Amino acid sequence: LTSLDRAALVVHQPLPYVYLARSVLGSAGLECQLFDTLPLAGEPYSAALDLVLTFTSSGFARGPGVDLLRSPYFRFVDADGDRIPAGDITALDRALTEAGYAGDLDALSRLLDVWANEQKPRPHLLRAGRVLLDLGGELAPLRAPAPVSEHLRVLLRFLASHEQIPGSIEPLRARHLRARAALIATITSLLDAHARFDDAARDF
Repeated sequence: LTSLDRAALVVHQPLPYVYLARSVLGSAGLECQLFDTLPLAGEPYSAALDLVLTFTSSGFARGPGVDLLRSPYFRFVDADGDRIPAGDITALDRALTEAGYAGDLDALSRLLDVWANEQKPRPHLLRAGRVLLDLGGELAPLRAPAPVSEHLRVLLRFLASHEQIPGSIEPLRARHLRARAALIATITSLLDAHARFDDAARDF
């Protein structure tokens, strides 16, 4: 082709190519016009994934942690397999605020020890706090340099372990499953690419 003005790139599946087109073609100095939207950007499952990443990048801070516990797109349970009630999460949020907790799993562990030794026990507070500590422990490997493929395996394990898929009668189930499949496929493809071509240790 002597001119690209009338050239078109057609893909069978918009995701993830619609996300890559602008950056890849732009890096080559090629202008492009997309006749599609960025559907994943507005999907609730994308926002749920962002909660996980924000909780991790914040050093397991109170606000992102409480937001993650409250997300309807995950199921977090205590040692008995019971889901954490909303009231317990609110109580944990209040107690962490009063204690000046800003992040760090060691600090959270020390707080839980203090609460466990109080004269007036608060089991609901301890239950929610231990769940939050466990979630931080699962994601802690993302805070240390490691091969990208290993970081992404940690992320995929977390998503699979705690996913909460809408029931079969809920109208958003099909939409949720499509967005989830697209995101998981994108993360998996990225993992495979790094494992094959560039798996040096680095920050997440």
